Amino acid sequence: MAIHLNRTANEGHKINQQKELPPIFMQIGAKTKFSFDELLLKTLRKQASNRTAESVLSHELMLYDTQAPNLIGLNQDFIASARLDNLLSCYLACHALIESNNKNPSVVVCNDHEEVGSVRLPVQKGPFF
Repeated sequence: MAIHLNRTANEGHKINQQKELPPIFMQIGAKTKFSFDELLLKTLRKQASNRTAESVLSHELMLYDTQAPNLIGLNQDFIASARLDNLLSCYLACHALIESNNKNPSVVVCNDHEEVGSVRLPVQKGPFF
């Protein structure tokens, strides 16, 4: 099970994600003076030339892996991608079912969690139920 799906994974030691799992942005020397607010201002000035910023009042970062998915393995028969466990696999499974040729009985199960949803809805009666 993926660690983020294991609700009891941290019961022995609660991890403070804000303090104990900092993202790594760059490598600088121990004596180098660094200000993250100054880095944000410099980036804003570069990317938004039509806006001015005198200071950074506050910031919150939301970090995402933006690398494109890749085929990997000796025969390139595996997919490596961020969020592969939920988003991509649910999408691909549903897409494959929709595009199937109906020669064989097929079923897709997307468990009630995360991207699939957490709301209990009544079962809809339709042609397949």
